[in-house]
Amino acid sequence: VEKYPIWEVLDATPDEVRKKRISIKHLYDEAIKLYFDKEYIQAKSYFKQCVEIDKTDQASLWYLNMCHDSMQRSQQQ
Repeated sequence: VEKYPIWEVLDATPDEVRKKRISIKHLYDEAIKLYFDKEYIQAKSYFKQCVEIDKTDQASLWYLNMCHDSMQRSQQQ
């Protein structure tokens, strides 16, 4: 798994979205850790929680798809 840094600028984000992103930061951080530890099922669960709270969270959606892809690749091996 390659690491891709994702940066998000919250200063330009509407207040409502910014508050949601700040509220899910601990979930997102744990999901990232699990993802890079190749714990895709657990990471997927955390990313899903992030998306349930903020449906516009593109970073979590991207990693959610990456979890799915990584799980499929590991099953094919």
